[in-house]
Amino acid sequence: MTMQKKARRMREETLEMLRNKPVNSTLTERWFLLEEAWEQVRDLPQPLQEGQGLTYILERASLPVSEHDLLLGRFIDKVPTEEEEARFQQIWKDQKPLSNPITMVNASHITLDWEHVIGHGITGYIQRAEQKLDSERAAGAPEKELIFLEGMVLTYRACQRYIERYAQAAREAGQSELADVCDAVAAGAPGTFRQALQLMLLVLNIYYLYAGNLNSTLSYG
Repeated sequence: MTMQKKARRMREETLEMLRNKPVNSTLTERWFLLEEAWEQVRDLPQPLQEGQGLTYILERASLPVSEHDLLLGRFIDKVPTEEEEARFQQIWKDQKPLSNPITMVNASHITLDWEHVIGHGITGYIQRAEQKLDSERAAGAPEKELIFLEGMVLTYRACQRYIERYAQAAREAGQSELADVCDAVAAGAPGTFRQALQLMLLVLNIYYLYAGNLNSTLSYG
């Protein structure tokens, strides 16, 4: 399928969703994974709750791939079944998921530092956090500071793993070109415009769909 045909299919699909998507269609998977992750990390300090919690979630998040995708980043958006709806309502009642310590507070109108994200890539963030952790540990920094840095490393590595998993999913779906794009941005800073767009899309997916507190004003800026 040519790029033009893929773009046409994507446009048609987008318009169909905008016009006809059921209002109660949602990413139920987020809430269920968040519930499961919380059971795994509830006794840890908050930075490790976030880091290990996101590791759990992003290792299990679904990774849909379509033959007409120009970039990867789909997620399963659907109307919940009666059983899923009941489970969701119970989670909302028992856990108050919007205040779950695994998620990040992203209140108000914000955007990310895309220039830095694209310039350094996920690996740049990992390296900087690991170097800071090593230097602070060598300097005898308080345990609280070390735990915070450990949480940062875990969070960045969870993001990297999500991108690696998407590359594998794309390759299994016959989208080898997109798999190569994801492999590149999982291993270093983007080297092409397409790689930069792919990194931006997946980082925002992680932040908006799984790691943030559902701020509808979050955008690419």
